[in-house]
Amino acid sequence: MQVYKMFFLKIAFLLNTLCLYRAAFVDTLPKCDYKDDECLKKLLEKTILDVAKTGIPEYDVPPVDPLQLSNVSLTVLDSLALTITDGTVKGIKGCNINSFHVDFEKHAGSQSVTCDLTIKGHFKLSGSSPTLQGFFGSSSIGGDGKAKVKLEKVTLNVDFPLHLVKKDDGETYLKFDFKDVKYTYDIGNALFAAEKIIIGKEDISALVVSYMNDNWRSVLKTFGKVFVDKSMEYYFNFVTRIFDQISTKHFFTNDLSSYV
Repeated sequence: MQVYKMFFLKIAFLLNTLCLYRAAFVDTLPKCDYKDDECLKKLLEKTILDVAKTGIPEYDVPPVDPLQLSNVSLTVLDSLALTITDGTVKGIKGCNINSFHVDFEKHAGSQSVTCDLTIKGHFKLSGSSPTLQGFFGSSSIGGDGKAKVKLEKVTLNVDFPLHLVKKDDGETYLKFDFKDVKYTYDIGNALFAAEKIIIGKEDISALVVSYMNDNWRSVLKTFGKVFVDKSMEYYFNFVTRIFDQISTKHFFTNDLSSYV
């Protein structure tokens, strides 16, 4: 009997701790008039900073700095298959929110964010592309090694559909629709490092890295959007998982029921 009693006491303690953590998190969020863009900017910045390292376990929101990458597949230069089998992205907690705006009358939102990011990990690369012929004298390339990319002053300007919904609990929540998102981006600088990039039996890693560092702007114009698209997917998934579970009463001072 004593064993069962101790077991249920521990469960009760754990649930109580989670409830307190949840209450503590939402209670620290600044409350904003939805037309106060400066306040909204601070709200989003604080949310990202607070959750980046620890996540929010009871919301099933994992830490995002570092962000773990596992078997992330991309297609670059039209036909090259690139897979990051095991990697990390660092720097998200240091992102600066330049602006954040919502317009419930137009069902739209926008934001601008600037980050310094470092992506590193193990990669696999295979395939062929006519574009490679002009770069390296062969249309086929392969690789299975490590790579690192440092991106400085990455600025994203994003416009996205935004709605308010009322759930079964009677509260209103933000509903982001990122399928129709539109964005522009700019990168201040990029530095590359890699090993084991192979053409035939020759390791051309040094040649590829040198070329990419000397011509990083044109390289990123060629296939940078692929990486930005994938980054946006991760970022918006992170934002959605938070605000889909926290009702607007915790961060807006307005009664928004008329916009549902």
